[in-house]
Amino acid sequence: MFKNSTLILIFIWILFPQTAESRYFSNCGTYKVIGVLKIKRNRAILRIFEDSRSEIDLRVKNPNNLDLKIYMDKEVSLSGKIQKKIKNYGGEISVNEIELNVPDPLAPNKGHGFWLKQTHSCK
Repeated sequence: MFKNSTLILIFIWILFPQTAESRYFSNCGTYKVIGVLKIKRNRAILRIFEDSRSEIDLRVKNPNNLDLKIYMDKEVSLSGKIQKKIKNYGGEISVNEIELNVPDPLAPNKGHGFWLKQTHSCK
């Protein structure tokens, strides 16, 4: 009995994993995001949770014409708007502010992530 229920739970966990995409980006709005700025297909992307099952690539829209080259391949803290729900581990963020992320020496394991600052309606 115990063996069968354990196998069923493992099977459900494998088929229906809860990813960062579904857990955190359920609302459109203004977010603070920490990730690594990269180039993918000649476009700037912000990669969150790099090399994990929950890796998310956000295309970076740059309406303020900020110089993003100095931040490439570095961990950054970015503030911006997400106007459409994130799907298939990808989406788009419009940059308001960007700066290099300086790790907190008192919390060295605090890494990539995102925090909702203000909700907006989705397009």
